[in-house]
Amino acid sequence: MVRLPDDIRELGERIDRLRQEKARAIDAQDFDAATETRSAEKDLLRRRLDRIREWSSQVDAVTLAQEFVTLHDRIRRSR
Repeated sequence: MVRLPDDIRELGERIDRLRQEKARAIDAQDFDAATETRSAEKDLLRRRLDRIREWSSQVDAVTLAQEFVTLHDRIRRSR
């Protein structure tokens, strides 16, 4: 089974938290904080994309495709 590395998932979680912080800053009309948070979010997005590219270059495409088909079949059967 191909599994997304923990560091990539953790970056995604950090991005989600920053997006929530940014939304709260905007709601509070603290645009300086929202701008800083957006800058940090963009940095994490770049880091996550770089890491995904690195990881995916090492993943066997055939195995990954087979897993997608298996997952699709499981979802379809569960409905």
